[in-house]
Formats: sequence, structure tokens, C-alpha cells
Amino acid sequence: VSLEMGAMTGISSATGIIVGKYLGSNDRARAYESSKKLLKTALIGAVIISAIVALVSTSYVKLFNVEADVRAMSVYIILVFALVAPVKVLNMTLGSGVLRSGGKTAYIAVLDSIGTWCIGVPLGILAAFYLNLPIWWVYFFFFLEECFRLAAGLFIFKSRRWMGQL
Repeated sequence: VSLEMGAMTGISSATGIIVGKYLGSNDRARAYESSKKLLKTALIGAVIISAIVALVSTSYVKLFNVEADVRAMSVYIILVFALVAPVKVLNMTLGSGVLRSGGKTAYIAVLDSIGTWCIGVPLGILAAFYLNLPIWWVYFFFFLEECFRLAAGLFIFKSRRWMGQL
């Protein structure tokens, strides 16, 4: 799980450098096309790694000497992570890589704040304390904020308003 996020953080950083280089040379068309290719690459990589994580989750959890119910709960949490990781990776690549390379850090701060405090935390509280759902469902509900961030981020991306030259 940490390996996946580490690899994808690297892709996000590389995306920022590559796209920033094109924006710096005022080649907006190439910056946009490179961004699309890098987002697709990040998505494909995340889906592949998530599939592997999901496939080995049961074997991985068996490495730990814990009760069967803890093992089962851990597998569910890992599966939820594998499900939401591609969206999270797209957000990292889009937000930290693409949009920030164009200088739109305020956009990202607003999206992060709204996502966390208006969507993620309230949904997590609802799932945990009002619906009394198991922890893996709480984890899933909390990460629904990533869907909002992705939709808003893609809207900003497609509008090309993020393409500032620093």
C-alpha cells in the first residue's frame, strides 16, 4: 500500500516538472497533451498496482499473527484502499503535478479544504456514528471526497484556466 502511494507520488512530481517545463517555454499545447498522457499513465499504473494489492491482500494479512476477525477486517480495508487508490492517484497527479505546475495552488487548497471538511469528514462521521458502519465502510465514505476533488480538478483541467506561465 505504501509502495503504491510512493510510486505514484513520484509520478506526480515528475508530471509537475515535465508540464512546468512546457508551460515555462509557453508551449501550452504540449503542456496540455503531456498532462493528458501523464494522467493516463498514472491511472493505468494505479489500476495495475491496485489489482495486485487486491489479489495479494489475503496472503499479506496472513503474515501477521492476529485473530481471524482482525485479519478479515484488514483485508476489507486493503480492498477499499485498492478500490479508491486510482482516484486518489489521479488527484495527486492532477493536483500536485498538473495544476500546481501552472501556479494554481489556491485552486488546490480550496479543493482540498472543501473535499476534506465539507465532504470527507462529515461522511466519515455519518458512517461511523450515525449509521454505525464497519470501519472499512467508514474508510470508504471518507474517501468519497476524492471523487469530488477529481470531478472539480478535471473541470479546471479541461477549462485550461490552470495554464499560467511562472
